[in-house]
Amino acid sequence: MNQATSAISVTASDIDTFRDCESRYFHQQQRYATGYLDTDRLAASVGSAVHDALMRHYRQLEHAFTLGPLPPVEASRRRLRFLVQDALVKQRLDPVATDVRDRLTMLEAGIDRAAQFMLRELAEWAADPITGDLLVWEEPSLDHGPAVKAVELSPGYLVRTRADVLGVRPTLSGGHSVLVQDYKTRREAVDPAFDTGILVRALWVLAELEDPRCRWFMAPRQLAVDPDRIELETVNLALGDTDAFRVRVTLTAEQLRRHRDRLTDIMDRMAVTQRTASADEVDASPNGLCYQYCPFLNRCVPGMAHVRKYYGGGALDGRLRAA
Repeated sequence: MNQATSAISVTASDIDTFRDCESRYFHQQQRYATGYLDTDRLAASVGSAVHDALMRHYRQLEHAFTLGPLPPVEASRRRLRFLVQDALVKQRLDPVATDVRDRLTMLEAGIDRAAQFMLRELAEWAADPITGDLLVWEEPSLDHGPAVKAVELSPGYLVRTRADVLGVRPTLSGGHSVLVQDYKTRREAVDPAFDTGILVRALWVLAELEDPRCRWFMAPRQLAVDPDRIELETVNLALGDTDAFRVRVTLTAEQLRRHRDRLTDIMDRMAVTQRTASADEVDASPNGLCYQYCPFLNRCVPGMAHVRKYYGGGALDGRLRAA
């Protein structure tokens, strides 16, 4: 593993952007005041609304579990559907618009199934033996105490991220294990063993089990937690009627450390790109996302060449006129 010459702090999504296209990451870092192209944000906006509703619902169910009793399954489904509709309006999306409705239809089975398993899952989390609080957190910002406000993969390598759901579960042997859970709205299943965001969160768990510093996680507790095996799970909402709805894997500490080394190597390259003065000095990876989904197409020569070649000069001219 290389050692950064100075600290680099990025987000988990920054890492994925860089891996997809170094040129896009370069332009993203420039923070231009003007000149961005409009992009098709429908899928992302609907996904964000559904995600916000799920997390809100989970917090409400946790509160209900503490006070008792939990609502019936059908009541939980109705409540979650209402929260989804409300979250869409907050995103300035019309829930009955055809394009929004089509996207929601793809997710409906998964949303209903999530409302059901959330009820069952609440009873599976461990409770703090002193306070009685459930040891599950929804959307916690991950840090290592006041001095390190991010996930520290290694000294000088910081990644800012939040988990969707993170919790501690009792094991059959009498100990405990940690589960990192993430909700996805993509059309295809996401394997948690290769998802950057989930892996970064698992590396945070590993660091905290080895050296507890976070004030709300393990540092204030006396629990026997397995430090060598961490569970990762994706909930694939678009596949709600299939076996791929929930994909869970267990990674060992050694496997996670190999991922850590791979990610810090990528971050070394990101640091070089951050210091680069011109887009001409970075590598572009033109692909099918350039045409509708890149806000920097008008600034990227390889991207424009790709769109011209695969979509035609008229399509490129029309896209650039939107700048």
